[in-house]
This record gives sequence, structure tokens and C-alpha cells, in this order.
Amino acid sequence: MKRTRYLRPLVLCALALAVLVSAAPAQTTLTATPPNVSLSYNWYSEVAPSTTTSIVASVDNTVYTAVPADPWVTVLYGGTAGTLGGSGADTLTISIVPATVDALGLPPGSYSSSVALQISAVTVTTVGVTLTVPASPLSSSASPVALSYVTNGVANQAAATLISTIHDTNVAPDTYSVVAGFPNWLTVTPATGHASSGTPDSCTFTVVPANANGLSAGIHSYTVHPHPGELILISSDGLHGVIEPGVIADKLSGNGSLQAKCERLIDAAKQAGGPDNITVVLLQAK
Repeated sequence: MKRTRYLRPLVLCALALAVLVSAAPAQTTLTATPPNVSLSYNWYSEVAPSTTTSIVASVDNTVYTAVPADPWVTVLYGGTAGTLGGSGADTLTISIVPATVDALGLPPGSYSSSVALQISAVTVTTVGVTLTVPASPLSSSASPVALSYVTNGVANQAAATLISTIHDTNVAPDTYSVVAGFPNWLTVTPATGHASSGTPDSCTFTVVPANANGLSAGIHSYTVHPHPGELILISSDGLHGVIEPGVIADKLSGNGSLQAKCERLIDAAKQAGGPDNITVVLLQAK
């Protein structure tokens, strides 16, 4: 009788231990191939770059969520949104949002972000995302460097004009457009065009006398806002009066600091026999 009394607790303990071990859940894993992706966005093309990565789960019918860390990254699921099996894979498309990149005004450079892969709001793994924003191939030069118009109240007074030359370092033509929203006393023609390394383009800014005559006495100005990375050249006629636009574009292309590019332009003007003083100011939009 005593032996039976002592054996019963041992049997119960063994059964309880077996139940606890069998109830432990297996942890689901997610694997992304490749684990890191790289994208390049040219703001002047407005094309949204995208790439894909394959997501595989260790458990069938796993539901996952892809959460971008930054607003300029977006994702698109392949099959049934966010559901995949252990023997199959879901193709996750990672893209850049052009409108958001433009709104943030990201200057040329490299930016790092990520996409978190989550199960039940818990991050299991991440996909690294690298965004490269290249420098703009476009630059512009104006002649004259400032637009001056003095009104005397005469409706048919001659209009003042300024010609801006658009240079491009790319062989293939790029489409450019001038920012809209001009005051009614200023027009630009054409407002859009095409430029390439061998064929620069130009647009003309014109003061409209009929509208300018209604302005009060004083100085009125309008600023054209360039895109990040765009070069703006301000020069005297000692440069643009002796150097062809295509030569100016060539000197502005390639590597080098703004100082080095200015020196290349001045040297070219000297070699062309510039008869006047040579003033060059080069700006890069941020």
C-alpha cells in the first residue's frame, strides 16, 4: 500500500511535463532575397524606379506586412496581398515615390532606408533600401544676366527680353520645363523644350508692357526656382559673348568643384580672345 501511494505523484509529474513541451509554438521566419536593394531616381525623368525581392516564410499560409521606414518608399505585394506559403514565395515590389522625393527636395547624394517585414505587427526581418539621386545634367545661362525694364506709361513701349540658354550633358535629349506661376507682367516662351549635349535650347523671358505699366513705382522681381542639383551660370559678356553655348555646356559637364568649373570657363574665354573683363558666377541649387 505504501508503494502505490508514492508512485502516483511521479506519474502525474511526468504527464504534466509532456504536455508543456508539446505546446511550445514554432517561431515563423521570413527570408528576403536579395536582402538589400538599390534604386536610382532622376528627378528630371519623373520615372518611378522599382525593383523586387522574394519573400519566403517557414510556415505555410503566413500573413505578413511590409512597412516602409520613409515616405519616399512604397511597396506592392505580388499575389494575394501579404499571404505566402513555406514552399512558395511572394514577390514584393519596392518603388520610389517621385512626388515625395521632389517635395522633400532631396539634393544629389545617397540615402538609406528600409522596409520592415512584420508578422502580427512584430518585425521579423528588414529589407535594406538605398536611393541614389544623381546630379542634374541641366544648367542654364542668361543674357543679359538681369532683366531691366523702365516703364513710362506708354502702352506700345518696346518689351524688355532676356534669353536663357539651357545646356545638357546627356547625349539623349532631356525634356525641361520652366516653373509656372509667373506674374502677369512676365512671360516665357517656350515654357518647355528639349536639350542635349550637342543641341542646347533656349527660352525667352519677356516683360509685357501693357501689364507692367500698371505697376507702382519701385523694383518688382520674380524668382525661378531650380531643381536640386541644377547649375545656374551668371556671367558677363566677356564669357557668353565669345563662347558658344555648346562649349559652355562642355566646360560645365564632368567632375570637379564649382570653382574648377568656373576656372575652365574663364580659361576658355581667354583662349577665345575675350576682349572684355570675364565675370563668372556658378551656383548649384540645394
